[in-house]
This record gives sequence, C-alpha cells and structure tokens, in this order.
Amino acid sequence: MNIRTIRLVAIFISVITISPIAVAFVSDAGTQTTTAKRVEEVSGPNRDGYTAITTQEFKETYPQAELIILSPNGSTVHVNSEYTTYFDVDPVPGNPNVVEYVAANHLSGEECDSVDKCTQEVLVRENFATGESEILWSRISPGQHSTRIHDIDRINESHVLVADIYTDTVFMYDLDREIRTWTWSAQRDYPISGGGPFPSDWTHMNDVELVDENVIMVSLRNQDSVVFLSLNGTLLQRRTLGHDGQHSNLYEQHNPDFIDGSDPAVIVADSENNRVIEYEMQNSLWRPTWGWKDNRLQWPRDADRLPNGHTLITDTNGNRVFEINRSGDIVWSVDIGLPYEAERLSTGDESQNAPTATEEELKSRIDLSRPSGETERSDSTGVRVVIKRLLPNQILQAIAFVNPSWMRLWHVGLLFICIFNLIIWGTLEFRHSAWQLRLPLHKSGK
Repeated sequence: MNIRTIRLVAIFISVITISPIAVAFVSDAGTQTTTAKRVEEVSGPNRDGYTAITTQEFKETYPQAELIILSPNGSTVHVNSEYTTYFDVDPVPGNPNVVEYVAANHLSGEECDSVDKCTQEVLVRENFATGESEILWSRISPGQHSTRIHDIDRINESHVLVADIYTDTVFMYDLDREIRTWTWSAQRDYPISGGGPFPSDWTHMNDVELVDENVIMVSLRNQDSVVFLSLNGTLLQRRTLGHDGQHSNLYEQHNPDFIDGSDPAVIVADSENNRVIEYEMQNSLWRPTWGWKDNRLQWPRDADRLPNGHTLITDTNGNRVFEINRSGDIVWSVDIGLPYEAERLSTGDESQNAPTATEEELKSRIDLSRPSGETERSDSTGVRVVIKRLLPNQILQAIAFVNPSWMRLWHVGLLFICIFNLIIWGTLEFRHSAWQLRLPLHKSGK
C-alpha cells in the first residue's frame, strides 16, 4: 500500500470518527443559555408527588450544582444553586413543600483560617414553595472533596445522625444544645490497612440510617460493606453485608436503604458494579433476591423502593433519574447531569413503607447466580458495551464523570479510535519521510 492510499484511508477514518463528536458539540453550543438548568427531558406519565433531585458540580462539564424539585408532571418548580454541591435530600413529615438537604460550599483564603482550602458543610431545611431556608447545622472542615459529608439522617426534631467522612466516624448530634451525644469510630473495628488511603479518604462513609430505635446502618464505601451498629457502639458483625475487596457482593456502594419486611432487606446502589441489587436476610445470611441493570446504567448512587413496588434509581454517569415498575421496565425518566440522589417526597424518607422484592415478587434483570461483572446481559451489543468490556470500571467511571455534558460514552470510543488512527498515520508518515529518529534528530541523506 503506497503512502497516498494510507493518507486517504487515514483521512477517511478521521472524518467518520470526528464528525459525530463535532455535530454533538455544535448542537449543544447552540442550545445552551445562561439560564439552562440540569433537567433536559422528562418522559412518562405524571407521578404521585414531587421528586427532589440533588446534583454535583464538575467545573469542566457542570460548573454549577443544583437542588431541583420536579412537579408530578415533570416540570421544574424550584431550583437552588447556592452551594457548590448537594448530596442527601429528605422530605419533612407533615410538610409537603419542605425538604432537608446536605450541601457544601468550597472556601479558600481567609475563610479557612490556617489552611488554603476548606469546605463549609451544612444541613438546610428549605420550603420550595416560598424559597425560605434555614441552616440547621454547619461546620468548616479542611479539604474540598474527600472530606464532605454526604448524609445526615434525622432521628427526631432535635437530634440527627451524621456520617462524617472527614473523621471516619458516625455521631449523633443534638441540634438544640449543639453537642454530640454519641460517637462511633470506624477505627474501633476496622484496620487502617484496608479500604481507601488513610487518613485522607479511608472509609468514605456515605450513608447513615436509623434502622430502629436501637440499631444504626452505615455504608462504608471503601470497605465495600454495609454495617450495623448498636447504640452502645457495638458493631453487629453478623449483620454486616459485604466484605472489603469482595467485589462480587458490593463494590464501593452508595446509599443503601433498609426495608423492614417479614425478612429484613437492604436495597443498594452497587456503584462500581453498575447495578442496583437487593439482599435479604434469610437464616441469618444475606442472600441476593433482586437486581437490575441495563446497558446505560453507569455508576448508580441511589435506589429507593417505593410503596407501590416501583424503584426510583439515580444514575450519576448515565445522567438520568428514572423509575422502574415491578417488571423492571422504565416507566418515568429524567435526563439530568451528574445527579447524586433522588427522593419521591410523597412516599416518606427513602424506602420507608416499601415492600421487599420477595414480598412483591419483583422480576430481577440480572442473573443472581453469577458473580457481579462476569457477564453482560444477552442483549448487550454496540459501541457502549464494547467500551465497558475493554476499560477497567473505575477508569470508565472517571472518564464518564469528567465528560462534557454533550459527549456520550460512544463518542469517547470514537475519540479513542481517531487518536489511535492519527498515531498510526503519523508513524507511517514519519517512516516514509526523510527524517530519522536519532539523538539529536536529523535528516538522512536519502
């Protein structure tokens, strides 16, 4: 093959791989305005209440985080963009237009005292009908990312539970007296040799929930475990779900919800395994009883079982929030950038008053007999699935998180093909040229 043919082939490959990316970029640039919000499209019939969604910022793709409230018909009725990022959001019983949420603002300079960068973490109560809000709790912590609190769970009007990522502790806080009344440290029961890097991001505990008046459930993301604690500080080891490094069970999960059924269950956004899965305690052992995924699901970080047996799922790198019915079919969806959590405000906190998958006889969309990640579904085809098979999952998640909003996963595949094509083309051009690779680089005499 002569050099002219090589050039024509290389140019052709470059054009067909770059063209879809360029079209997507131009289309997005033409539709964006300074007032554009995260919600791009809502599909499906009206829901039975308001839906609250929290989002995160990433300066290159979504430079502004938002708390968004959608009406039953999907229209946006409230947006708050005061904070750098938003995490947990919960309804307030007896107040249909009021939510409480966890958020953070990144600070620097004199605002941080002795460090260059820090974070203000807050628990806020907000009436989205009037726009009135009140900061219930606040603190300043060093750092800006791995230290941010993701979840605060209300116990009663005066007390809350805090999952403190910065200190790897769970503590109960009296809002009236402004004091801690109880603390559990993960170092009591877990070696610092496991999990993530110590002390910068060791446990990354991202969720806490009061299961009953005596038991607390905590998600230790970097230990791939959901643990249960008694109020006297004892780790209830026999109830632990998952194990550090045992990724077939859980892999850096987010936002587990306890379901108080005839046999207790936990529904989990199994993030790095790209699935939602439910485990049920049967004969003192956790057994998988239901799971769901599709080819678009990419780093889910929240899943709430609704009282009617449906499941509300937050797909962070898939840029969507959606609801599936008992058969696992999507019946309502929202295209939205970098969502963290979604809450149906009319159904209670998280998976409160919901049935287990066994009680509701829900249809699983994954093969529970196979280890997670061993196979894709039988209908897995196309560029997206090929990319997901070729790249390690954590690298894939990082790419998806930093992608511009207009760039889809298959665009990334085309970009890699284009770059590879240009490298081959450049190598062949160099070999055909009069230049030779020596130190120093010089031109040969041919």
